[in-house]
Amino acid sequence: MLSHWLKEWGQGKPPSKWVIEIIDDTLSRLEGMTKEDETAIAELNKEITEKFLKKVKPTSVKNYYTYLHKAVRIYFKGKLTPFNSIKHPTKGEKEHFACTLIDTPNDIKALNLGLQREALDWKQHNVVTIEEPDLIVNRGRELLESAIAQYEKEGFASYADIGASLALLVGLRPGEILRDAVLTDSSPYTVILSQGQAKTRGKKRAYEMPTLIEADTVLKGYNILRNTFKADKLNDLELEVYKNNLRLQVEANFSGIVPTLSRLNEETTVNPQRLRAVYDAISVFYYCPPQVKDFAFIKVINGHEPTPGKADAAMHYRANASKI
Repeated sequence: MLSHWLKEWGQGKPPSKWVIEIIDDTLSRLEGMTKEDETAIAELNKEITEKFLKKVKPTSVKNYYTYLHKAVRIYFKGKLTPFNSIKHPTKGEKEHFACTLIDTPNDIKALNLGLQREALDWKQHNVVTIEEPDLIVNRGRELLESAIAQYEKEGFASYADIGASLALLVGLRPGEILRDAVLTDSSPYTVILSQGQAKTRGKKRAYEMPTLIEADTVLKGYNILRNTFKADKLNDLELEVYKNNLRLQVEANFSGIVPTLSRLNEETTVNPQRLRAVYDAISVFYYCPPQVKDFAFIKVINGHEPTPGKADAAMHYRANASKI
């Protein structure tokens, strides 16, 4: 069983050993169940939730049900019958009943929704001011140009230094910087992200994004990184140690000049997520036309798919972004 579904896991970080054990046990129990076994399904759901809660906080439980649902889809691919399958409530496609009927309990969903709303409200009403945006940008420039100079002199440059600078200067996530993003030139102060954006739900979208310094310098550093740091064969788990080193360089280089907020999750350090918010704020300050709403501009430069009348995803970045 283990060798079957894990071998077909594909992209995305694979589950930990303890999660695999829970999934294996669940798959074996699902083998003999049908969608009509309501009592047994409810009991199994309760047991799974209790197992997850022994290891993680309620706010993380939904992530582990996502692992379970992916394993169920892999394991029961080609094994669906009228007795163990139902139509997905929104997609209309047939899938194993466990992907819908065994899920995060409603009370935990309600708790998480309340916490998310509380956190968003807090972020919208608690901001800090970037007093010297040029100082932050210059720190990113110095870090990148130093790495470029080292490469031109020695044929080597620190992937973590380049990565930390790009986290600010072009607002990318660690995984995008180190492995996934494909950047091409567009204009003196913009680049095109043609593929590799995280959190796209399988949709591929190319979009233009501003650079906080000259685009040719950003692309030069990006190309050096691609030529010297070969991460295309690394899976998510293998990439994690390199992402951690990038995070350490972000903290080492930007602490003290990038403001932080002691948020609900007690964040007090500068990390790549904080730099994404700072990137958004400075991009608005540098480039956003006066007639364009800042949240609309942020949606575009982050590659969020247009949703007329909605700005909810952008609001998370806007609320995190410091006012200038």
